[in-house]
Amino acid sequence: MGQSTGPQIRMGSGGMTVLTTAEVAGLLRCSPATVLRWHDRRQLPGGFRLPGGQLRFREAELLTWIEREDTMSSPVLREAM
Repeated sequence: MGQSTGPQIRMGSGGMTVLTTAEVAGLLRCSPATVLRWHDRRQLPGGFRLPGGQLRFREAELLTWIEREDTMSSPVLREAM
């Protein structure tokens, strides 16, 4: 197996692409702690917990949200800047 240079994106059982907290943090250029805080405040879409408690995000929902948000008017994304 070759080494990957980017985030490890995995397919869930329903065929959806899911991201880890660290991968979302890299995508948004913020810390994993910020991703967790936004998730806890229900400011990020697509988050769900696996049976073991690990947090994952549905990539499609997150990317749609990012495209919709205006970084100048979004308090969530402005916090990351």
